Amino acid sequence: ETELSSGKIPRFTLNETVAALKFDRTDGGQFNLTLEGPYLDFRSFLSDKKEKKAPYSNPPLRVSIAVDRMRTTDTETVQYSKIYAEIDDKGAFNHLTLEAVAGKGNLRLQYKPDKTGRRVFRLETEDAGAALKAFAVYDNVIGGRMVIYGEPVNGGYDRNLRGTAEITDFKVVKAPALAQLLGAMSLPGMLRVLDDEGLAFTKLEAKFDWKSRPQGGLLMLKYGRTSGNALGLTFNGTYDNAADTVNISGTIIPLSGINNVISSIPLVGDIITGGTGALIAATYSMKGPTQNPNTFVNPLSVLTPGILRRILFE
Repeated sequence: ETELSSGKIPRFTLNETVAALKFDRTDGGQFNLTLEGPYLDFRSFLSDKKEKKAPYSNPPLRVSIAVDRMRTTDTETVQYSKIYAEIDDKGAFNHLTLEAVAGKGNLRLQYKPDKTGRRVFRLETEDAGAALKAFAVYDNVIGGRMVIYGEPVNGGYDRNLRGTAEITDFKVVKAPALAQLLGAMSLPGMLRVLDDEGLAFTKLEAKFDWKSRPQGGLLMLKYGRTSGNALGLTFNGTYDNAADTVNISGTIIPLSGINNVISSIPLVGDIITGGTGALIAATYSMKGPTQNPNTFVNPLSVLTPGILRRILFE
């Protein structure tokens, strides 16, 4: 049997990748890989195809990557990317750091042990829309600052995470699911804005649980809400990555700026709105395939006073 202990390739091309590669093997059997160059085609590592994989049989890896440009989808790239990863002998990421420029802002992702030894997740980006589009998460957000933080549910190296997500000062444009909601609410003015310059939101926030599963993760959203002068939403539900389906329900609140004025009236506002902060609203649900879920809006809740709506519909 022959084993390589080290090597260096000054330049190679593979699909769109153009880079240099160095590697060496430690006495403990771990491989250290370093890749640097002008371009990296990263699409194969981000594929969401559900394939049955054989048990991991490769040695532990420590990977360092630095490239000027990195392709993440067929149409998107990020700039000045740096990646550091540690992969154990079971194929699990025990440390992952990614830094890049997406759109008009910096992006930084960390999934690594903190000072107490817990492996925590943190993602920050100064251009949420560009980052979400670059990694094929969502194409209909423009701008915004996003922060996502998650901790292991059971401590230590548990891969199930619990945390919070927040996006501030962003727009949503040409979003099919939101268009269905606005259409069901008979809000043609907002539909035109959605299809044109986009609906503006000052904030989106939610708590989440991420359940790691071999067939694909399960994302559970709780206490989600958005705020904006034209529209507000609350949402709770799940996204099943394995089945690529959603099951979301909540409240849609048009003209949330006007509603906020009413709800801010001491005592009277709470009585009128039932403590929900909205006078005019409807409950909704979305269920089915992620790209085209079935949408239902409860018309009976549109004109129901907030205190009754909260009891009967939420």
